[in-house]
Amino acid sequence: MLCALTVRLTVFSIGIHNADTCGSYTGIESPKRNKHTGSTAYKGTTMKGKLVRYFEDKGYGFLQTEDKQFYFLHISQVQDEDEIQVGDRFSFEPKETDRGLQAVNCTRIYPAAVR
Repeated sequence: MLCALTVRLTVFSIGIHNADTCGSYTGIESPKRNKHTGSTAYKGTTMKGKLVRYFEDKGYGFLQTEDKQFYFLHISQVQDEDEIQVGDRFSFEPKETDRGLQAVNCTRIYPAAVR
C-alpha cells in the first residue's frame, strides 16, 4: 500500500511541474518576476507620463500617466543629463516592485520646435 501511495504522489508531482502545464491559462504571458529582487518588469511596454512632483534634493519624483496612475521616478533612470523640472514629459518602461510602481529607462520627450 505504501508503494502505491508513493507512485500516485510522484505522478501527480510530475504533472504539476511539466512544462506543458505551467504558465497562464489565458494564453497571455505574465511578466517574469526577478528571483533576486522580487520585481516584475514589463519588457517592451512603454508608457508616457508627466512629472507632477520632484524633490531635487533627494533625486526622485513622481510621473502621472493619462490614466491617472503614478510611477516613482529616480534620477538614475533618466537617460539624459538635462535638469529635471515639474511638467517634463517622459517615455518609460513600467516596473512593479514590492514598494509600488516604478518608471525605468526614462527618456525625456522634448516638445516640437515652434516654426
